[in-house]
Amino acid sequence: MLIADLVDQQPLDCEAIATAAVDDGAPSRAFGDAAASRCEGNRGRHAALPKQAKVACAGTLTVTDTATRSRAYGTARYSVRVGGKAEVKVPLGASAEVVGAAKRVAVLTREQGISKKGPRSSVMTLRVQR
Repeated sequence: MLIADLVDQQPLDCEAIATAAVDDGAPSRAFGDAAASRCEGNRGRHAALPKQAKVACAGTLTVTDTATRSRAYGTARYSVRVGGKAEVKVPLGASAEVVGAAKRVAVLTREQGISKKGPRSSVMTLRVQR
């Protein structure tokens, strides 16, 4: 996992990135072997918040393409306590078939944290299970 400061450039070819200001704690991140189980409208993703985090997390989890991370297939809000895990249901709608055909998706989390310098985030590339 690449751990980056807010000012660092994020490479597109890294499968796991955590970004936060130096005065903030670790961001939550998606986890699991499979990002999708079938071509359905709602997919369960999991978000976890490390014990090193300074506060509970509330933010958004977005499923995107892996090439540019610019095409959002679905987004959902989540809330996770420090050291905890939560299932996040992401409505995919018309994108369900595209995600079902993909081999991998990027799952992004974004939350405010405690820093005034900017939000913290993470990117995890997950395998799509058919």
